[in-house]
Amino acid sequence: MRVHDGQIVSFAGDEGHDDLFVGDQGKVLVAEGGFAHVLWSTGSRTGDVTITDTDSLHTGQQALTISGSLDDSLEVGGLVTFSSRQVVDERGMSGLLDIMAEAGHLSGFLDIAEEAIGIVAHRIRHDSSIRAITAELDDDEAEVLVRTAAAALIRDAFSVDEEED
Repeated sequence: MRVHDGQIVSFAGDEGHDDLFVGDQGKVLVAEGGFAHVLWSTGSRTGDVTITDTDSLHTGQQALTISGSLDDSLEVGGLVTFSSRQVVDERGMSGLLDIMAEAGHLSGFLDIAEEAIGIVAHRIRHDSSIRAITAELDDDEAEVLVRTAAAALIRDAFSVDEEED
């Protein structure tokens, strides 16, 4: 079974081996050769890291149902636990961003987005054609219009075609 660093897996090997049972879920910290260091998030080995034969791991859609609480763990918080190159080759740029989000590497993006919307909203709010429109609205309505326009402008200006993956 081919697994990569950072991948969510479930145990599919011999019941009871290393106190693992079919369906126990974990996250691959490091995969090398035919073995993977797996941090288990469910089952009797929750919180433990085992060296597990990759033939005993399942990586299909069922394995992707793991809880996001593992990503917030202090034990794995600052580590990059996946190979960017391997993820891009297997799942494309969108897949890489998905894994980055799952691993908590995009936590600072909310602040960046709020700052960007604030800057764009400021410029829109002071545009003469927008001021003519918002003059007829109450302050709350005008602010909703400006922030909605700012978000739409950013989304449309920086949207990426899925084909570019």
